[in-house]
Amino acid sequence: MAILGQYHVLGKHREWLPGELILIHGECFTCLGSPKLEGKVALITGGSSGIGESAARLFAKHGAKVVIADVQDELGHSVCEELKTESASFVHCDVTQETDVENAVNTAVSKHGKLDIMFNNAGIAGTPKPNILDNDKAEFEKVMSVNVVGAFLGTKHAARVMIPARRGSIISTASVCGTIGGVASHAYTSSKHGVIGLMRNTDVELGQHGIRVNCVSPYVVLTPLVRDFFKLDDDEVNRLYSNLKEAVLKAEDVAEAALFLGSDESKYVSGHNLIVDGGFTIVNPEKYSQWLIGEQILTYGECFTGLNSPRKALITGGSSCVGDSAAGLFAKHGAKVVIADIQDERGHSVCEELKIESASFVHVTLLKKKMLKIVLTQLLLKIN
Repeated sequence: MAILGQYHVLGKHREWLPGELILIHGECFTCLGSPKLEGKVALITGGSSGIGESAARLFAKHGAKVVIADVQDELGHSVCEELKTESASFVHCDVTQETDVENAVNTAVSKHGKLDIMFNNAGIAGTPKPNILDNDKAEFEKVMSVNVVGAFLGTKHAARVMIPARRGSIISTASVCGTIGGVASHAYTSSKHGVIGLMRNTDVELGQHGIRVNCVSPYVVLTPLVRDFFKLDDDEVNRLYSNLKEAVLKAEDVAEAALFLGSDESKYVSGHNLIVDGGFTIVNPEKYSQWLIGEQILTYGECFTGLNSPRKALITGGSSCVGDSAAGLFAKHGAKVVIADIQDERGHSVCEELKIESASFVHVTLLKKKMLKIVLTQLLLKIN
């Protein structure tokens, strides 16, 4: 059993053992056992608030030297001051900017000589727009940039300093939305699937260098931001946590999961997505999805309305490979096909080979929203 300290009681020398309560100057303290991150250096993005702040406090409590990287400068400095330790520091960092992430990693290494834990926690939820027609491209890209590109840059620059050391733990905050659909917006759900995919792919590479890469995927952590995002009242909060009775997920719970993944207790855990959801992802999603995303879900009948009517198909990238094959097969089965591509000559050639009036081609660059609208308008005119 670990001995964390010594003290005197009635003139006698005593050892302070894990789990023991002692009274010091009128305050009661509990010996928590051996610090799990003693001597380790951790960089936490998004560490000024929420899950990141809880992780910063918990990591520091367990002996880690913590560098908080965030765009919320005032909050970040405040957290460091509250920790009252020289081992906690702050660096401004916008995770969508590679120079900022690179600087944050370099700051941690120059200050403490190494980097043991990289916690890619910074993220945004975006706006709750369940209808894809209401979603704006710029908003989608913003969420992807912070959530996915941020995790990518954090992983990249952590790997840069961990590979020579042949050790390290990289953790990214994903979500239950990276495992199932129908719970949050399209942008957020796509981004969290991307974070988990990035974790798995980089784990295959970095494991060869002794570096562990994992994700922690929480369910909804009830913060004021989340209440406002989902427009939750007290009754809906009770429904939100209805699977695991008498339990409410807090930021501290997610921080504990990250602590496990960052510590040597998980020395053989890698490529793992640790889901902290009270069993939510294994429960029938019909209980939750409709009220969570705030819109009526399409029924099977609505999805298959008009099944026997002639099909009209727009195929992007339809001039070659899979798109070319799909165009031929769709036309063969009676569909009116419009091929949309940047390969004009090949596209027209495919239409000629099909030898049917219902096959046509239109030039399109999908990166341009206005052009896509024009194509869809042309499609409607061509196939009524």
